[in-house]
Amino acid sequence: MAERPRTVSKSSGSAGNPAFRDASPDPGRPGRRCITALRLASRLLARRGHTEWELAARLRRRGVSDSDIADTLDLLKRQGYLDDAATAALWARSWRTHKGWGPIRVRAELIRRGVDRQVTDPLLAELFSDDETEAAALRVAARLVRRPAYARAGPRQAPWLAAHLARRGFPADLALRVAGRCCPGRDNDMIEPDE
Repeated sequence: MAERPRTVSKSSGSAGNPAFRDASPDPGRPGRRCITALRLASRLLARRGHTEWELAARLRRRGVSDSDIADTLDLLKRQGYLDDAATAALWARSWRTHKGWGPIRVRAELIRRGVDRQVTDPLLAELFSDDETEAAALRVAARLVRRPAYARAGPRQAPWLAAHLARRGFPADLALRVAGRCCPGRDNDMIEPDE
């Protein structure tokens, strides 16, 4: 009886599978394993933008080797599909506009997602100038004062508003100043920041 050829399912992945060994004789072209990593990366990038760090972590969890990850990331960067600075700028603008986040929270989230400080610092300086940060805080405060919880806060409305602004990533002194402007007559209940 003749032995049947071994078939490999698409879901078996690349880890330890002989069908995915790098068989490319041309060093300029990616081998099979790198192509598999590239397909995984392309599927992930089609859903949403990723940083290099995020994409590498996701590929590593799927069993892709470090050398294949490095080759894949290099290829994606050269072709313009992976750009941490552009992705960070898109996220930061969206978080500022749609979520009402301030510079502290945006910076923390970008760093959590693996964006380098050399990218985040100039980006935040551009997006959150002093005037723009205060205007953004006032826009967020205007939305917050329409919440029922604001009315229930009673005489503690100004501290409630300042706390919410601080949790959204605005500096504490700015949060207190904006809350004092939005809650006239209530700022005597405010806790002043330490000098």
